[in-house]
Amino acid sequence: MLTKPPTPSPIILYKSSRVLATLAAACVLSLGLLAGRIAYSDRSTYDFLAWNLVLAVIPLMLALLLDRLLPSGRRALSVAGVALWILFLPNAPYVVTDFVHLNSDPPVPLWFDVLLFSTYAWTGLQLGFVSIHVVMEHARRRLGARTAWALTVVLLAACSLAIYLGRFEVLNSWDLLVRPQTVLSAIFSPHSLPRVSGFTAGFTAFLLVAYANVEALIGSRGMRAVSAPARKRSGSPSPEDSRAAQDRPPEERRSRRRERGAPPGAS
Repeated sequence: MLTKPPTPSPIILYKSSRVLATLAAACVLSLGLLAGRIAYSDRSTYDFLAWNLVLAVIPLMLALLLDRLLPSGRRALSVAGVALWILFLPNAPYVVTDFVHLNSDPPVPLWFDVLLFSTYAWTGLQLGFVSIHVVMEHARRRLGARTAWALTVVLLAACSLAIYLGRFEVLNSWDLLVRPQTVLSAIFSPHSLPRVSGFTAGFTAFLLVAYANVEALIGSRGMRAVSAPARKRSGSPSPEDSRAAQDRPPEERRSRRRERGAPPGAS
């Protein structure tokens, strides 16, 4: 008898875990530092950082929405949601380039402004990386790990190109739809092509290495933490449990076997 394959479940890790809590704390810290600077200097010099942070939050919100939408099988909505997510994703790492506005601005000490910009840049990166992880985990389930990583590289390269267009050419994502000739000219003109290529390659390498580090920290450890209760319910010991049992002294192993009612010679 044929059975229907199970529907992929959402990546629950990022809906009720410490990851979202720490991201929220980072956003609160960023806004708090900016509010303190404005109150101290009585000037809103860097208030644009708050708006850029709001834009950086949008990709994560869309990723959490896609986390629910992708397993549902509603393809039209899923495709539209992924397209919208890709459109907003460059806003998260874009915050790193706000360092171009950093200047000495008394009476605020320069070290405080360095801390302020660093906090916003770090928070923007983390918001973007977590959103990528959530969406790419669905790609990994459906297409395999290698394809998911290849898509990640392409995605980060597209983000880097979009960041260049926004920072140096003052173009927005929707200009690709309403003014495609202007966008293509900004990319492929002989005057700008060397800078476009250098910035895109350098920023892609930076984002890829940074994302790989974050993925190594939160990806495997986080998913193991989620899957641990499932192993416990199934009653089969994990490899870690088996190794721990073998490391116990013989007296303790015999005591545990007596408690379970196993024969003394059982291993």
